[in-house]
This record gives sequence, C-alpha cells and structure tokens, in this order.
Amino acid sequence: MDYRILLATVGLIFSTAVRAERGKVIEFGWDVPTIQWLHDNTAAAELVPFDGVAVDLGRISDSNLGFIAYGWYGGTMPSSVRSRITTDVNYLNTTDFTRLRENIFFQVYSSCSYSTGTPDWFDSGFDYVVSNMGYLADRMYQTNVTNILFDSECYSNIPVWQYSLSKYKNTKTFAEYQAQVRLRAQQIAQTLKVKNPGRVITILFTMANSEAWRSGIALPENVYGLLPMFLDGLLDEAGDQIRLVEGHEDAYYNYNESQFQYTIAYHNGGATLSTDPTRYLAKVGMGFGTWLDANNIWYEDPSQFYLNYFTPDKFRQSLDWSTSHGVYTWVYNQLPSWWQTSPTVPLAYRQVLHEITGVPANNVSGTVNLGGYMGDKSEVAVTVEFFQSGISKLKKTVILDSLGQFSVHDDTLYGIYDVTVKGCQWLAASFPGVTLLAPVNLGPINLTGGNLDGNGGVTAADMAIVLENLE
Repeated sequence: MDYRILLATVGLIFSTAVRAERGKVIEFGWDVPTIQWLHDNTAAAELVPFDGVAVDLGRISDSNLGFIAYGWYGGTMPSSVRSRITTDVNYLNTTDFTRLRENIFFQVYSSCSYSTGTPDWFDSGFDYVVSNMGYLADRMYQTNVTNILFDSECYSNIPVWQYSLSKYKNTKTFAEYQAQVRLRAQQIAQTLKVKNPGRVITILFTMANSEAWRSGIALPENVYGLLPMFLDGLLDEAGDQIRLVEGHEDAYYNYNESQFQYTIAYHNGGATLSTDPTRYLAKVGMGFGTWLDANNIWYEDPSQFYLNYFTPDKFRQSLDWSTSHGVYTWVYNQLPSWWQTSPTVPLAYRQVLHEITGVPANNVSGTVNLGGYMGDKSEVAVTVEFFQSGISKLKKTVILDSLGQFSVHDDTLYGIYDVTVKGCQWLAASFPGVTLLAPVNLGPINLTGGNLDGNGGVTAADMAIVLENLE
C-alpha cells in the first residue's frame, strides 16, 4: 500500500520537517561495552563516533548479565547483581567523560530469554518490577544518567503484551488487562519521577504503538496488543519530567525517503491505538533503528562491501535522513565491533559515522621548536609520519600555527606507531612506540636545524649551501 493512502486513512500527521538540531546516534548491539570497559578506556571510548551507547548496568559478561536480566523479574534481585550494579555506579562516578555521559542509556528488557519469573500484570510479583524500576531510578540519580532504552520486543514466547496468551485470560477481560497495564505504567512513571526530582528522563522504546498497528491483527490477539496502554499509562504521569521516544525497529532496513515515509505512516497509525492520539503524537518523539549488518550478512573487505545490505553510501543515506528527522537513531549490529581497542568495523563505515555525528577522529598533536629559526612559525610546514614495523602507514604535512603547534586528525590511527616529525630544513625528531588508542600530545618537539638540502642529515652538502650564500 502507498504510504500516502496510509496517512490519509489515519488522518493524524506526524511532522516530517527537518529538525533544527541533528538527532543523536547511539549504539545498541551485541558489542556494547561493559561500564568497566568505558571506565578503563574512556579516551578510546570517546573516539568511537557515536553520541552515546546503551549499557546493561551490572553486566560483566554475556553469562553475568545485570539489570536487564532482573529488572522485569517478579522477585528479589540477587545480591550478586546488586553488588555488580554498585560497582558499576562507582565506575560511572569516577569516569571523566567529556561527552558520552549525557547519551548513556540504561537498558531495560520487558521480556527476554534471560528473564525467568516474569510476572503477570495482575500478580503481586509485579510490585517487584515497580520496585526494581525505582531501584534503577535511584542509580540514575546517583550517576547523572537520565536515559532508559526500553527493549519492548517479546522474546522466548514470554507474552508480556499479548492478552490471548496471558495468565488470567479466562477470568479477566481484555479491557481489564488494558486498565491494569495502564495502572502499572503509571506506577513506574511515578517512581521514576520521585527518584529523580527536577530531572527530565528520556525513555527510548525499540518499538511501541506502531508495532501493534502495522500488523493489522486485532489487539486482543496481537503480540503487542497491550503495549499501547503501557505508553498511555506513562503519558498519564509523564508531565514535563518524562520524555518518550518510539525507536521504530521497523526502520531497520531504511535508507531512502520512501522507506522512511512508511515508518512515519506506522507512527501515525500507532497513535490511533492510544486513548488520546493527539497527545500521543505531541508527546511521543520519533526515532529510528538501523541494523548495520542486516540479516547477519557482513563483509569487512572493501571489495565485498557491495554484498552488505548497507554499503557505506547507503549507511550514510540512512543516518543522514534519520538524524535529520528523528530525535534518536540507534544502530544495531551483531557481528562487527565498534568498541574494542582494535575495532572490526571497517574504516569506510567509521568515517560515515564521524561525518554524521561530528565526533573528531583520533589525533596527534605537539608543539615544535625550530632550532635557529627566528621567523614566523605559521609560515613553516612540518611532515608527520607514522610507521609500523618500518613501513610508512600515514604521512601528513601540516602548517604550524604562530606558537608552533600542530594537530593531525585521522580515524585510521589505532595501535602502536613509531612517529617522526620533520621540517624541510630541520632534522627529524623520532618518537618510538607511541600508543594511539586515544588523542596523544607529543609535547615539546625540538627540531635541530642545518638540513638545508632536505636529505635528512647535516652533511658537507649543507655546508656548501651555506658558503655559497655568504656575502
């Protein structure tokens, strides 16, 4: 169906105007780092060209998950998990972020294969879920993290949002379930606000009302049929303190405008499932998901990029549109890694993200003292060269400023290099074994003059040049 027909049938239109401020790009994939890794590798982490990242508070490994395994648990959170969460809070509070903190998201799963004991909305055990969300809210306040990424997808046949498979379907009507889900959402919103006075909390849903609407299945039988009432309950209590964003996992494959227009149609359609569609459109912002290694097909050899669903050009098109029109774009991936000290995401894709987010690439800087030179340093060029195992990997010529300072930016610079700095008439200064996993300042660099012929040494040929120019 043409998206314009969908829009016409809905009758409510979400604005598709280009935003005055670019939307943020965060990562939520299988490679997301632990909080300890962010703490131990802060400078390197802030070179990764995302605005932010979704993390599991208390996770130390894939087999030792944190809050995502027990946030929606109908029982007491294990003391071991609470202990790990306390450790992560300490890590966050002792990490000197320069830009990432404001876009760190704590993950919450409403259901997942790791979550045992997921309670029904009517169970007294659901009080533990409300309490756990209050516990998370406390940790948000302690760490100055104000964002939640709410993964609302149903995993492992846990029917969190599906009435027809619910525990009390034989004794409770669909309308009664809707009212109870709304009540529980109100309780969660209340505890989030109470625990974070004076702060605005953002909840980014991976999917919301649009997921229920676009299936066309009646809500009582719909896998996500109860989700619209959860959003309504949050909106009932949100006021100006809770901001909701639908992240639209259905946009995973979008890279051109016509595809995004379908997603916008789904958003508008989803609004009609709210008891107050106008409020929904006014209060629920728009975001987009992008699956980088779509369908788990991923080639890192540039000659094979065309086999990836998202080539670098399509990745750029997708992010350019989504960040121009959405509050958040979340990039999902399973195979590549962005966050290791030796990332596996190819340079061409990293460059796209640098361009979109404006996060600067790695850089090497220093201040050059030119031996014997009394002129204007801003007229002098120096060449900075990077070697590994004696092989030149990068060579750049830069102009000094008036103080002799320079900076070389390049996002290919990861690893250990031997670095040389050389002026046309000065001998090279060498810096062996420079580790470039974060910006590095080489400090004062003293270049010895006398290399008049530029051959890298001071020889009789240089003396001959001096004699020839004596008056």
